[in-house]
Amino acid sequence: MLLVHDVVEIDAGDTFAYDQARVETQHAREQQAADRLFGMLPIEQGSELRALWNEFEARETPESKYANALDRLQPLMQNFYSGGQSWIKHGVTRERVMQRMRAVEIGMPEVWPTVERVVAAAIEKEMVKG
Repeated sequence: MLLVHDVVEIDAGDTFAYDQARVETQHAREQQAADRLFGMLPIEQGSELRALWNEFEARETPESKYANALDRLQPLMQNFYSGGQSWIKHGVTRERVMQRMRAVEIGMPEVWPTVERVVAAAIEKEMVKG
């Protein structure tokens, strides 16, 4: 499910999570990419992969909630351990990070305390605005 999501995301032109202008057009771009990519496949295969992509996007099943949590957790950790360069460059606030990380709270509640600790440390290190 994550790989199918990522292929569509890449084809649509990956969007930096905190770039509000690009985020606003992301859904439409990804819909077009999904239509194009899944339309190139044999009907049965395209339908199966489209269903996985739709499941990820809907965030309703336990599997899709978990997949969305993983999709959000990786960039958080990458940003933190690379010195928060993209957070700093874009003036990202705690509120925006926490809003984005809600998928982790929903899909992987046992990991949520770690997210809170990482964000607190990012604020302390001035990577994220408090």
